[in-house]
Amino acid sequence: MPTTLCLYNSRLKFPSSHHGYLMSDFFAPLFDWLALHPHWLGASVFLIILIECMALIGVLWPGVVLVFSAALLAGQAGLALWPLYLLAWLAAMLGNSGSYLLGIRLQAGARSLPLLRKYPHWLARAEIHLSRYGTGSLLAGHFIGPLRPVLPLLAGMLKMPAKRFFIVNMLAAGIWSFTAILPGWLTGAALDSAPPDQFWSQAGLLAAGFGLLAATAFWFGRRPHPQRFTCLALLSGLLLALLLTFWPMLAVFDRYLQQLTLASSSPVLDPILLVFTQFGDVKLQIVLDALLCILLLAYRAFPALVFAAGSLLGSTVLNASLKSLVGRTRPELLPQLLDGYSMPSGHSVRSYTFCLVIAILLGLGQRRQVRAGLLSLALLPASLVAFSRIYLTAHWPTDVLAGALLAVFSCTVMLALLGRQQPAHALPRPFWLTQAGLSLGIFILFAAWSFSTAATRYNLL
Repeated sequence: MPTTLCLYNSRLKFPSSHHGYLMSDFFAPLFDWLALHPHWLGASVFLIILIECMALIGVLWPGVVLVFSAALLAGQAGLALWPLYLLAWLAAMLGNSGSYLLGIRLQAGARSLPLLRKYPHWLARAEIHLSRYGTGSLLAGHFIGPLRPVLPLLAGMLKMPAKRFFIVNMLAAGIWSFTAILPGWLTGAALDSAPPDQFWSQAGLLAAGFGLLAATAFWFGRRPHPQRFTCLALLSGLLLALLLTFWPMLAVFDRYLQQLTLASSSPVLDPILLVFTQFGDVKLQIVLDALLCILLLAYRAFPALVFAAGSLLGSTVLNASLKSLVGRTRPELLPQLLDGYSMPSGHSVRSYTFCLVIAILLGLGQRRQVRAGLLSLALLPASLVAFSRIYLTAHWPTDVLAGALLAVFSCTVMLALLGRQQPAHALPRPFWLTQAGLSLGIFILFAAWSFSTAATRYNLL
């Protein structure tokens, strides 16, 4: 083996013989070659995501596994996150736009395409999804694998206005592409920098706890039980109590992930994550929570109002109490330390609770698969807020994990307390159009108004 190959594989700790656990043998030679030619990794991510978002082909293309593998190699090779993200965003927008234009060109003739003739249910599922959720289906469908390459095609067939499609496409592609490459890039960066021995054991414990909660929620989703929300509340409460008690034992995990996050900082990501972090600001969330409750009251959705108000208020009160009880100090990396204690992260608690409440209310009366998709989608913007708190050095990683658990605990406790009085009927479409439009407008105005103040607070000016 040539000397350069030995040195490179030694640096990456990712020898070519071990690619099999990430992908099929068919793609292994490609990633062996990319490991030796890392300057092509950006182009490979672009092509993988472009194909993943193309009409019909993306359904058969193992894009999620491939982009994780390419991002992992990029993280190991020390490539910056933000150029990779911009390439992924551009590829997703182009792939979706091409599918939309193809749908406009073919119209009803798209149904005669070879794959759609063989699998007509793909188009049928996408059509139901689009008719039920309208423009919002393009955003939600981006995170549902089989629908991702089909919905833009159908939007073109149904002559969705181009301006509306491209605005939603830009937003959906931006959020999805970031969540697609971030796990692989962080994993690769962790492998490259040789984390302390204790890191993997501590990360494994946290992953096991969250994995158990996710598996339990999935099991109850498939086999509904009268006490399912009580069980989920007890489990999330237990995990939260353990994390609040034993966080000092996870110091290696916290410090190493903080180090990785700081290494990924760039002038491009700074304003993006500064905008996202404003979503969890207490002043904004008070306004958004009040708006949601007022609209629920106006539409006489009283069980939904009790659930939403109880979940949002309960998580806020519990967060304030637990912060004082735990008394953890914030990371001392900013010139001016932020006020208050660090655990749980208030921004994370508020954003996760708000997004979970919205997802649960949106899923009323829907099929199990739709409810699961909405809950998964709700975690994405909230997780970006949580990541921004670590990125801006305002919190430790375990702080935002505790915030997520507290949000789950608050929502499941309210569902358990409501019992048979749980909201069961779907809210009308005008309600959601009003709520989404006003909330988005308020968020944009707040982010613009508070941007300079926040930039000074987090030392980004």
